[in-house]
Amino acid sequence: MKKYISISSLDAAHLLTKQIIGWLNEELSRDFYLAISGGSTPMILFHVWREFYVKDIDWQRLQIYWVDERFVDPRDSESNYGMTRKILLDHVPISENNIHRILGEIDSSFEKERYSKEVLQSVPLLNGIPCFDLILLGMGDDGHTASIFPGQTEFYTSPEIYVVSPKPNTNSVRLSMSGSVLKNAKRVVFFVTGEGKSKILQEIFDNAPNAANYPANYFAKKCTNVEFYLDEGAARLLTFP
Repeated sequence: MKKYISISSLDAAHLLTKQIIGWLNEELSRDFYLAISGGSTPMILFHVWREFYVKDIDWQRLQIYWVDERFVDPRDSESNYGMTRKILLDHVPISENNIHRILGEIDSSFEKERYSKEVLQSVPLLNGIPCFDLILLGMGDDGHTASIFPGQTEFYTSPEIYVVSPKPNTNSVRLSMSGSVLKNAKRVVFFVTGEGKSKILQEIFDNAPNAANYPANYFAKKCTNVEFYLDEGAARLLTFP
């Protein structure tokens, strides 16, 4: 795992964006398959793309998918797609054909099958499993990532493409990319900001026993080419040689 630390979340977003543009430019002859997460942290990243890098990103080659989604209407404030549409997609020159959203407004079991089939048929395969060029992940205050929560270890190795994931202690369910697809990506980036994540990050990087409870720790160790982009708040408890 590599980690890159910036003074602020805005600086971290700029640093990560420049790296993504570099990866995008390495493969000029084909489309670039990107899976993005929801939550509050990527809002910073999407604002940076919109305000500073519209002309630097080849939007016509960028195929955008979602790592996870809540089962709500796309106009709902909780919709990952709705947030991305409002902050980013309505403001950049990307074709609607390049936007592959999860339909959070329909039945969860049906959508799991429908979206899994779409991803399986449109994303390049490696060993029979969709292989994204880049998956952008966040991390929750409980150590969850995607919509795989502590205790849901069955999703780590699920052979399914997407899984219906109940959020613990609530009545809500989400659709989440499975561990098999996460681990098959060419690159995985965790973009984590804020002091509220600092203790869990410390446990992950120090290999503390409690870190075994966190899905973010599992995927940070099991995925290929993992990088962390952090601000000073998130990294404040980390130690360096």
